[in-house]
Amino acid sequence: MNTIGPLIKDRSIRPATAIDSAGGRGYASSRGDSDRRNAVSEAGAIVLILLGLAAAAASYLPSGQWSSVSIAVLRRGGTILSFSAPTWVVAHAVYAPGRITFHRLQGAIVIYLSLATIFAAAYSLIWELDPGAVANLVARMGDPEEVGTMLYLSLTTLTTTGYGHIMPVDPFARSLANLESVIGPF
Repeated sequence: MNTIGPLIKDRSIRPATAIDSAGGRGYASSRGDSDRRNAVSEAGAIVLILLGLAAAAASYLPSGQWSSVSIAVLRRGGTILSFSAPTWVVAHAVYAPGRITFHRLQGAIVIYLSLATIFAAAYSLIWELDPGAVANLVARMGDPEEVGTMLYLSLTTLTTTGYGHIMPVDPFARSLANLESVIGPF
């Protein structure tokens, strides 16, 4: 009588047998490896978040020695790192084997909006390095309106709605917009 089999709903996890064709890795062993991978992934995410926050905070420190390019890269790069790490962890949980639950759907929405924020920070970085990279942009650099404008540009691209009056014209900005529009439907 097999008492373990009916308890396991997910077909990717199977009970250990005396002779396992997968190299001797049974249910208990693979679960321990999975827990270790999750712990390493979460620890890596925490380190990336802290690095991103440190970079963003360093860009606000008063220092006359830093160029405006260094400040822009620290600020926007820190934002990109800080949002990329938790997005990776959430994506790992959303795309893990198992049933689709309400929490997974919420995680998918978090991933989608985080991607929009990451791309908005990338557009801001490109725009700060080359003010002509985005056409018809009326917001001033460093203005709170800049965040809203870049989120508008990012969400318009991510949802493949199409551009109104603001659009990327720099080749690198256009390439980034193409990448974002390809990622959007997925």
